[in-house]
Amino acid sequence: MSSPEQIAAACDAARAKYPLFHFLSHDAIWHLMQSTGVESVKQHLSLVSEAKGLEVSEGAITAVFANEERLPFDAPIKAEGRDSLSVLQDVLAAMTAALKNHVKRAVGEKANTAHLAANHLQQVGELVLASAFTAAVSNALADSDPKAALARLKSAKEHALASATRVLLAAKSDALTLRRARNLVLLSLHHVDQLVQLCSAADPKALWTTMLHTELSENGDVKVTLNGVSLPYGWHYNGTHERITHTQHTDAAYRTIAAGYGAGAAHLKGVAGSGKTETARQLALDLGMYALVYNCSDCCDYLMYMNAVKGGSAGGVMVVFDEFNRSEKEHAEKFLTWLRENPQAAWCVCTWNPGYAGRTDIEGMIHGMPVHAVSVPEQRELLRGFMATEGFEMFDSNAAAVAGLFAFAKQHLTKDSAYDWGLRALKVAVT
Repeated sequence: MSSPEQIAAACDAARAKYPLFHFLSHDAIWHLMQSTGVESVKQHLSLVSEAKGLEVSEGAITAVFANEERLPFDAPIKAEGRDSLSVLQDVLAAMTAALKNHVKRAVGEKANTAHLAANHLQQVGELVLASAFTAAVSNALADSDPKAALARLKSAKEHALASATRVLLAAKSDALTLRRARNLVLLSLHHVDQLVQLCSAADPKALWTTMLHTELSENGDVKVTLNGVSLPYGWHYNGTHERITHTQHTDAAYRTIAAGYGAGAAHLKGVAGSGKTETARQLALDLGMYALVYNCSDCCDYLMYMNAVKGGSAGGVMVVFDEFNRSEKEHAEKFLTWLRENPQAAWCVCTWNPGYAGRTDIEGMIHGMPVHAVSVPEQRELLRGFMATEGFEMFDSNAAAVAGLFAFAKQHLTKDSAYDWGLRALKVAVT
């Protein structure tokens, strides 16, 4: 029988070797050490990755599943007779290796949205599309007449976006392809919006430096910069997910989070429903990171926060402390002090709503850390994304009309609570 001290020492040793295990409790790690086979791996895999299931054949693990998408491994992982902790380590390493090989295979393809949606992992399709856009804008800005080159690129991207919306209609019978196509359409819509801003900017080169750049080399290496800050690519397999509709509020929040890299933390404050947490999660996905969201409360202590950040920073995870001002003042202050004293050892995002009574005053504890006040996007901006992902080619004009109709109804019709003119009702109306 091992003593509690021996168990703690064994668990700490496992975390030192594999930082993601900071997100597993002593009990979970010890259980994995004492177990064999795949059942314990299945039980704990979702705590350290987006994967939700394993594919097992003849005692070996051959693939993982994440939100309908399957990632096959390059070689089976033997599970029988081995401790589950070692098997879990191998599964996580195999996920990264398989993702890198998928990216390498995709490099160099002249793929359109339909091909990317049907033939590549969502994460790979988005990476290829983002890197192609970065290269195209950089080439346009290097042209002898950058304004004209940007205008030509904008026209081409608008045409490609219109074609991509038609892909959605063809993908309706295939749920996985449809999900991938919707996300690629949202990414393309964001690229068009960026080109609109660049075309109208007095200094497009300066504006371009503030935007997210994704560069993909021929050997599959990824380089990401945002607002002049070089950010790591995490190489975590994230499966399929629903992209958020990117707005100018998203851009500002992205820049703030990037500024927190090397400063310990970035803070997003705003009312409920402004998209603080989902924006942080989306940037993590764009960086190939596993986004781990902690719902803070007065039960959380600063040691828990510190351990989470240590594991996240070393393991390529973006840790998001949601509603951070629910924390007790003493623990919030100790944690933020530790972040300021160890800015290179940590990178996390703290979100909070300053409007709730009785919450801890975080504003007075930040002391130079980047903070951004997130506003609720206009309904028209969100409607553009909703309608584009439903295959509406005239999503701009239709979004303005529907937003105007809902605004009129909210102002002039009955105030009875049975009638909802908010965001959820908007989405239902067009999807």
